[in-house]
Amino acid sequence: MTGRDLNDSETALKEDFRNMFPAQIIRDASMANKLHKLLRISNSKEKFLVICGARHMAFGHGVPERLFKNNENLKNSTFTIISRESDWN
Repeated sequence: MTGRDLNDSETALKEDFRNMFPAQIIRDASMANKLHKLLRISNSKEKFLVICGARHMAFGHGVPERLFKNNENLKNSTFTIISRESDWN
């Protein structure tokens, strides 16, 4: 979203985007919480397809990690597919 390379620690984050990160965290936690509730009331054979933006799944701090914290057994039956614009060129 910021356009910077997350692997480049030399590039500073622009102040324009700093306020977006708390909102992103709230969305990630909210989505994981809803999924946790759905899993709790579903039977074990049900499958869920969760569609969200790449930034809510990538980099190890998004929805999947929050969901796995309370449902560690899901790691072995979860698949993540991330597509970005640069993949299409």
